Amino acid sequence: MKKLFVCLFAVSMALVLVGSAVAADWSFYGSARMGTWWYANSDFEVPLADNVPGAMSSGTRDHSDLDLSHFLQSNARIGANVTSGDVSGRFEYGAADGKANIRILRGTWSFGPGELTVGQDYTPISWTWYSNQVVNNDEGLLSLGLMYAGRKPMLQFKYGGFKLALISPNVVTSDGDAVHGVGYDTDVVIPKVEVAYRHSADNFFIDVGGGFQTYEYSDKNDESGTTLTSWVVGAGGGYNFGKGYAKLQLNYDVNGAAYGLARYAPEAVFTSKSDSAEDFTDPTRFGAAFSVGGQINDMIDVELGVGMQQYINKQSGYDLENTTYALYLQFPFVPASGVTITPEVGYMDWGNVEVETPQEITKTDGGDTMYFGLYSRINF
Repeated sequence: MKKLFVCLFAVSMALVLVGSAVAADWSFYGSARMGTWWYANSDFEVPLADNVPGAMSSGTRDHSDLDLSHFLQSNARIGANVTSGDVSGRFEYGAADGKANIRILRGTWSFGPGELTVGQDYTPISWTWYSNQVVNNDEGLLSLGLMYAGRKPMLQFKYGGFKLALISPNVVTSDGDAVHGVGYDTDVVIPKVEVAYRHSADNFFIDVGGGFQTYEYSDKNDESGTTLTSWVVGAGGGYNFGKGYAKLQLNYDVNGAAYGLARYAPEAVFTSKSDSAEDFTDPTRFGAAFSVGGQINDMIDVELGVGMQQYINKQSGYDLENTTYALYLQFPFVPASGVTITPEVGYMDWGNVEVETPQEITKTDGGDTMYFGLYSRINF
């Protein structure tokens, strides 16, 4: 009798699930992506931070020979879009480190002119459409000049071209590089906030947006502390002319690494001016990205892109400054529907890390990187 009850329960649940699936419109998709790149790294005198990913990390930039990197990209993905009346959803799994990871998991309720999104998705200021650079897991100048905050858990309200999101804060604890020393608590009261607006017309678009985050560090022993505030602003736009286009984005941030923005910099996170958290240095960064391209014929496109970022950190006793540049040229080739092969060649200059003290100014070579190779993608 017990087995019969279990079987009936299982059948009834299956029918419920089938009925739910029939009521909703499911559209599955996938994208297999491989990177095949050769890097020629020059000698350098100062490494970037250890968290710089891929072949641009300090661990692989200490020699000048030619290195091959042939790998399944971490942004290879499989997912689905689901629609049921006014409610829709999307989930997407990636392949970071060869393991399935959640990239997107969100639901959206459309009510009249507005939308409410719940879950993990691209934040309002994560504008990925300004560059198609494909090296290093579709870099897209996201860490080389553009403003990009990633896919984060959030509540987002959208009305027309306007977006407002309350996002899970990016809190760096004293176990990391954030605070010199240990024994600090973090007190977070409000979520990270982002706003963005887009105006689109037939042949151009304009983006403006910004983000804000604040929380407090306090000493466990004497209860002293300080507030760490991060903010970022950006603006950009694009113009279409015939079969061509041009896009430009400018952005500026304070404590952007603490905020969670992607970047390559000699100091990847904020630091305090002393061995306590009584005062933070509030490093600043200015970034810019420009791309121009178009269609050569029905199968081949072309894009030229350039990015730069200037990083300044005024620390106790000295000022640190670094400016990096990136340049690439690509020819996306589409031999069949869903198939894209993109040859790309590029150059990245990590600049000179300049340290200024009251006594002297020293410059340390950050090195540079040249690369060429192929990006292969099949969407299914």
